[in-house]
Amino acid sequence: EAASEPADMSKSPAGKPKWKSIELKISDDERRQLSRLKKRAVYLSGPVKKSDLLRAGIHALSLMGDDALLAVLTGASVTNGREKKAKKNED
Repeated sequence: EAASEPADMSKSPAGKPKWKSIELKISDDERRQLSRLKKRAVYLSGPVKKSDLLRAGIHALSLMGDDALLAVLTGASVTNGREKKAKKNED
């Protein structure tokens, strides 16, 4: 199943993609997985940056159909990287 909508790529007037810097928190396990993927990629094709792996992952996810994407998201313990704060008891 193909992805239902094309990716929205913002482009500058010159036609080049706009770059935005983001902060990303990942767990120690995800960091280790990223490191293993980087080693695999280096073995297969030569030097690669972590940012390249993340972009490739985003690209792979964007090519998935809805069912495949849902399967990956539900099987990957996806969280927002932040612990929930306890609500203050306001009496």
